[in-house]
Amino acid sequence: MRLVPGAETKTMQLATDDPVNRSIWTDSVALQRKIAEHGTLPLRVGAQQAMPKACDEAHFSPHDPLPWVPDLVGTNFGNDPKSVLVVASSYNGFIAGYSARQAVMPLADYIDVKRNGADGLGTFISKFKDQVVDGDEDYYQPILRDLLAGSGIALESCCLTDLCKASFVQRGGGPDGGNRCDKGSDKIVQIFWQQWIPHVVGVYGDERSVPLPYQWLWQRMQRCRLIVALGTIAEYGVLKVFMRMATAPRVWSWHDQTIVPDHPTTTAKTQDWEYAYACSNRKLSHWLRAEDWWVLSDDGARPHWFLLPVYHPASAIGRGNDRQYHKTIPRLQRMIQAATSTLCR
Repeated sequence: MRLVPGAETKTMQLATDDPVNRSIWTDSVALQRKIAEHGTLPLRVGAQQAMPKACDEAHFSPHDPLPWVPDLVGTNFGNDPKSVLVVASSYNGFIAGYSARQAVMPLADYIDVKRNGADGLGTFISKFKDQVVDGDEDYYQPILRDLLAGSGIALESCCLTDLCKASFVQRGGGPDGGNRCDKGSDKIVQIFWQQWIPHVVGVYGDERSVPLPYQWLWQRMQRCRLIVALGTIAEYGVLKVFMRMATAPRVWSWHDQTIVPDHPTTTAKTQDWEYAYACSNRKLSHWLRAEDWWVLSDDGARPHWFLLPVYHPASAIGRGNDRQYHKTIPRLQRMIQAATSTLCR
């Protein structure tokens, strides 16, 4: 793993079993099969869990995929009034031989836990933490060490999740017997937006009135009042799901209640998703320089959640403008203070 010299590695104590993760682990396989049925094979873009190299097709495939990735749920998440939900767009690739990142999971381990069915969930979470999360300086350590622990937040009171639970990637061009070097990022999601969307909203003909990914995120939101969105896609997605799931949704800016999400597709009146800012007056640079965040209410008036959009740790702009989240940390701390006096009364 690529370590930052002198940097402390932060680790979470994780719950190895909870209802949402059980659903992600067991129900995602059927969801992925449906997505594959509506796609063009072999997949060039999509879930790494359904895109095997030729030499691995006997172990997993678009019609026999690996389960999607469960959330990282701290053992005290939902019990602490300062519990924080961190939301990104989608997982990056992490399978050894498929991804060029340093923190990877051997394919054999993934296949073994898949064969164990529902009983493999706890083992996967433990292996994912040890092999992918701990010491990963590309994504997890900047979140755990720099942003969350740096803000004084107990990691066991946090949950890290994604709108898309699959490792959404563009198939790389590496040799079958070597590292394929799949590519995944918010930029890949933006370029292949139409291929990404079914992993969040499902496919045509799905009998569920509410997509499972919506339900997963909404259930997590019921356990906390503080949300951090990593990037534009995550901000848009959290607000989109909230507007669909809440009974009487209302969103406004903490600093100025006249500022509201103004992109037409953020409302519950349309199922369409677009790559867009939720509000034309509130780009990521605004949240970085202002003492401001979104206020979400489910009864039209009383605040229920505070949502702070921040730069994704893989964002070059974010690294340039807010190295190690030094500018974001005081804003997150002030949001927590406001939540303590406003949401917890």
